[in-house]
Amino acid sequence: MSSGLPVGHEKYKPFVVDVKNAEATFGDVNFIEHGGQLLVKDADGDPYLEVVVPPEEGGPERWTIYRVTPERLQVVEWDRKLYLVDHPWLPDWPGSLESRDEWFHKHLEDVADQEGIELQELRRRFCSESGAERAMAYIAVAAVHGWHEFDQYPLRLTEFEVHTRYGEEPPAMKISLKNQEQEQGHVTAYCADPAAALHDQSIGDAQWEAPGDLDVAYAVLTDRPGLVEELEDEGYEVDTSDYCAP
Repeated sequence: MSSGLPVGHEKYKPFVVDVKNAEATFGDVNFIEHGGQLLVKDADGDPYLEVVVPPEEGGPERWTIYRVTPERLQVVEWDRKLYLVDHPWLPDWPGSLESRDEWFHKHLEDVADQEGIELQELRRRFCSESGAERAMAYIAVAAVHGWHEFDQYPLRLTEFEVHTRYGEEPPAMKISLKNQEQEQGHVTAYCADPAAALHDQSIGDAQWEAPGDLDVAYAVLTDRPGLVEELEDEGYEVDTSDYCAP
């Protein structure tokens, strides 16, 4: 069944995706911000879909990345019924055609109606030698049933990680300062993107700490007049809503 391959599979090992050489792209051009799908090559040179889903407004700032292989299927007619099964299918294969029929096939007419195409055409796309055509068919099914039906173990990436994955320059690092409950003369800087903080290594006169049991990184800095301006000059985007300058 076309269920996607698990996280850690050797075919998905390369962390940086070669976007420029993608076989096809679907959805918004700015897929990091607005979402989209990329048909790219895995470690074996086979095409698979990278599905980029941005964070929901008001939710955790994590991007969801589904990875789905648009496997080629085959239409088999048997006893006046049509089945959509793995390609190639041979009559001497064990198991019934009913058990091999793709899980979404019985609902494919609803998918075709939503897509605005003929059912026969949608079946043809699943059987195409073209990876891009097969990708379009899987995208149509996911629009109705959701990508989680194809990949139950998606990646959850931070802003820094998702930009790095697709070869984009990460935006300014967002931090917040808090000294209201801090020992006098010190201020704690927080970053909700631990990957960015670990890459940054240090801030001011302190090292970033990113304990595995926390979703944030932090660093304890020496508080002083002009600290915010110094950090902004270094390229940080600073939230001072919990900070009182000395």
